Amino acid sequence: MKTKSILAGVLVAASLSLAACTSSSSEPEPVSLGPDRDQCLAGTWKVSGATLAESYSGLSMLPGASVSGEGENTVVFGEKLVITYGATVKVTAGAGPVDFTAVYSGRSESTDWKAKDGKLSATFSSSDAKVDLTGTVAGQPVSQQSLPLTGTIDPSKGNVTYTCSASGAAIQTTDSGLTAEWVLTKVS
Repeated sequence: MKTKSILAGVLVAASLSLAACTSSSSEPEPVSLGPDRDQCLAGTWKVSGATLAESYSGLSMLPGASVSGEGENTVVFGEKLVITYGATVKVTAGAGPVDFTAVYSGRSESTDWKAKDGKLSATFSSSDAKVDLTGTVAGQPVSQQSLPLTGTIDPSKGNVTYTCSASGAAIQTTDSGLTAEWVLTKVS
């Protein structure tokens, strides 16, 4: 069941990653974030499930893989870093076939988040976020898992980076050699 382990790892890694984005046409009131928080990230961002599905590029190495998504996740960079999960990603691969569904739900909050010099860190002191994984292999159900999306974004492990400019932002997570990204749209 190595395929199951790879899929679960990629799905969890992608839940904490973010990528290239565009700004909305309306300009919100500026929010001062402080010296250890990149002002460029201030505001609310969304990523659709369809866009999340595109971030699962590591799955393209599986024969016949197709990925789709629906719903959305919201990320707010302000006094707190708040991630609200509501997206679903579906993966079908191979002649087996192998089908997996990852349903993201809940909310994570960090008051100690930092974003400086291309490194993002945070401790999610409050979180009920999780990803529910279900799947089948050759039509037979595999064990279902509910994995918490809690803990720490720790750039010291070299797995969380970001860039931000007037034209967009990118935040990436790498886990087990696979890089996952969220394409964000600036809401406010």
